[in-house]
Amino acid sequence: MWCWGAAGVGLSRLDMWKATGSESLHADALASAQIVLSQASGVNHSLCHGDLGNLVFLQLASSTTNDSLLQLKVYERIQAVVGSIDQYGPICGSINGIDNSRSDDGFGWNRLWIALVNDAVKMS
Repeated sequence: MWCWGAAGVGLSRLDMWKATGSESLHADALASAQIVLSQASGVNHSLCHGDLGNLVFLQLASSTTNDSLLQLKVYERIQAVVGSIDQYGPICGSINGIDNSRSDDGFGWNRLWIALVNDAVKMS
């Protein structure tokens, strides 16, 4: 969850680690990734506080740290989220009863797709 939780903490630790090279920040970022992976997916697909935000963080963490096992877990989580959306449709938040899923999740999928394509290009 970006708005609160391990994904938001992890994003901040990744940025600080890239800027400082601090091993404790690197460890914090990887610990955040493990916490996110331990959480269930399919409850909410949104970017801010659901699966898409978690996936963007996990993908960034695996790419930034060059962790191939984490990258494999990211692909497995993507498959699970896509399967959940296929089975149940998008499950997203609303603000005061107004559905915000279209803009939020469209941005999330685009960001995730661009990051994955960039990773594939780097590996080739």
